[in-house]
Amino acid sequence: MRKNIFLFIILLVYSNMNGQNFFLKAKIDIRDGNYTHAIALLEEGVANVDKNQHVEVYKFLADLYIENNQLAEASKIYDKIEDKELIFYELARLFALQQDTKQAIWYLEKSLLLSHKKVYRYIMSDQAFALLKETAEWRELWQKEWYSVFEKQMQRVDYYYKTNNLNLALEAVNDILFTYKQKWEPYLLRANIFYDMNQFDNAIRDMDKAIDLNRKNPFLYETRAQLLLETKKYKKAIFDLDKVMDLDSNKLNIFFLRGKAYFGNKEYEKAIVNLDFFLQIDINSLDANFLYARSLYEQENYLDAIKKMNKIIQLKSRFEYYEFRADMYQKVFAFQSAIDDYSMALDLNPFRGEIYYKRAKAKLDNGNRNNMCADLKMAIHYKYYQAQDLEKKYCK
Repeated sequence: MRKNIFLFIILLVYSNMNGQNFFLKAKIDIRDGNYTHAIALLEEGVANVDKNQHVEVYKFLADLYIENNQLAEASKIYDKIEDKELIFYELARLFALQQDTKQAIWYLEKSLLLSHKKVYRYIMSDQAFALLKETAEWRELWQKEWYSVFEKQMQRVDYYYKTNNLNLALEAVNDILFTYKQKWEPYLLRANIFYDMNQFDNAIRDMDKAIDLNRKNPFLYETRAQLLLETKKYKKAIFDLDKVMDLDSNKLNIFFLRGKAYFGNKEYEKAIVNLDFFLQIDINSLDANFLYARSLYEQENYLDAIKKMNKIIQLKSRFEYYEFRADMYQKVFAFQSAIDDYSMALDLNPFRGEIYYKRAKAKLDNGNRNNMCADLKMAIHYKYYQAQDLEKKYCK
């Protein structure tokens, strides 16, 4: 009964996503370099979305047009967005690329008046403004101080962090928090610093503080969930990922992360349900397919897991994929197939003692001890000492 209720809830959430499946699929196409198909998907789907509710779709499509130097098409898309405050910066970029200096400066100035403005370093590195930077209007614009003391301090921390000066970044953000204890942004930034320093408990504590100060931001819950996954606190991670879906049901990657959390919590059926939805959009995701196969394995559904691994190996040849499929062949007594896969794994990575040991055991189970002792010797050579007992029994 509980399982059926869970499936119903997932289906309800997913039904809310279906209207934007084209958007999610387009993002996958972009990741895979299929720009033409992504544009076609967005052009077809964008006519069916509410232009005020789904501004992100329009912005994404316009960005694609700009990347393909289709500036007139990008302009048409931006015209569909009624609240121009949401795209002041994007319009500044467009007009700069069209070499309309007056409009570019006007919109850039408008964007700099917003509380959520782009950081200075980001603007200065934006190639859309390459020609605009040569104008007197650009130089005049930057005569004014656009950033508050807090914003400048945060930008300094961000610079240290992104240039991997973690100690300087930590010192600088601590200085900020001495003055600005009620702002959530420094806690998020310090959590990232702690994460890179492998101080996961400190990172989680900072995310707790950030969320206490901003309980409606799905990104904060997602960030904390990833930290909780890292520290194997799976139930708490599931809670945070559910909260993300409550706040933003269009985040496809949450299904994958929730699949990981349920897998870690040994709730394999729920892991499979979430991964199923994720794979409907990103069908060729290696990580999701592999986690799906591992979930099937834990359910002792070895034959379906082998089928899933067959697909994965067609997409990508990795030693761990062959090793895992070989393990399952062992479970179904297909010993020769296991030997073949262990051999493929060793062709790709000949330095793993455990695989030599596994191949030796498969040879023993197959009743063919040819080269079994050589495998055991290699296993011991690569410090897999569990092979010593088998070697003493059969090889001496």
